[in-house]
Amino acid sequence: MTDFNNLVNDLRYGLKVAKNNVVSYFLAFLALVIIGGLMIAAVVIPVALATWGLWIGPMMHWGEYGAHWDEAMPMWFWENLPQFTVLGITVTLLLATLCFTLVGALFGMTREAVTEGTTRAESSLGWLRHRFVPLLGAGFALALVIVLPQLIVWAGVFLYYGSISPSMSAVLTVFSYLWTFLTLGLMSMTMPGVVAGLSVREAVETSLSTARRHTERVFGLWAAVILIYIVTFLPFRLVATSWWGTAPMWSSGAHMMAFVPVAAGVALWAIAVWLFWILLGFPAILIVLTKIYVEDVEGGTVVEPPAGEIPVV
Repeated sequence: MTDFNNLVNDLRYGLKVAKNNVVSYFLAFLALVIIGGLMIAAVVIPVALATWGLWIGPMMHWGEYGAHWDEAMPMWFWENLPQFTVLGITVTLLLATLCFTLVGALFGMTREAVTEGTTRAESSLGWLRHRFVPLLGAGFALALVIVLPQLIVWAGVFLYYGSISPSMSAVLTVFSYLWTFLTLGLMSMTMPGVVAGLSVREAVETSLSTARRHTERVFGLWAAVILIYIVTFLPFRLVATSWWGTAPMWSSGAHMMAFVPVAAGVALWAIAVWLFWILLGFPAILIVLTKIYVEDVEGGTVVEPPAGEIPVV
């Protein structure tokens, strides 16, 4: 019961700090998305140019296949499947590294919110600028542990069988969920450690040690996140899938009219859920993880946020 109370207190604290700094987190998130887009372009364009001969040549000579472009395209893809697999894994790994790195910048401003009670949006850019190399290294380590094994397993099954059946997809999806849950728990303290000044190796070691010593607090948080995710997303997913799958509303005007309010309700719920996760849910996760690091790793205390004070930037 004590562990459950601690989890509830952690979540309550995370949501409270996120609410008091909602504008700062939103602006920081927006700025990092723009920076991420620019960095993705900087990655994708060189990769496209480096592999120009792999894909642009066949596209310009589809007539050699003796088929139209819609028939030649699949032939060309399957003939170069191993190369595309390696390319896809590499690009996905780089993008995952970039995403984790940008999240690391948010951890920087989150440490300020937890230790000082408030933070500013520009703090994330400062952390990204001054700690970019360590954050990038930590992001790469997280991508290697969390993302790469899943890519290898999915790609291996696809290459071996030539396709992935629905039943196999279900098995692989369960594997991905379990692997993500396990590795996220084990690596949760990596970014807070790097932000606190540790090297990437020290941060990973600290994260593994913390996950082992405080299993119920670390994995309890991620279990709660999954439960909240299911509660928030499942209702409108079920309604949307049920109505769209049966599609009786297209048969008559009456069914169509009955579908309109349902569709409007589902859309409003979806918007509300996404806004919750972007503005409060995701920042709250970062805040709770940083709180755990400050209290359990550093042996410090967190600052209670001032009630009702919402920074402008």
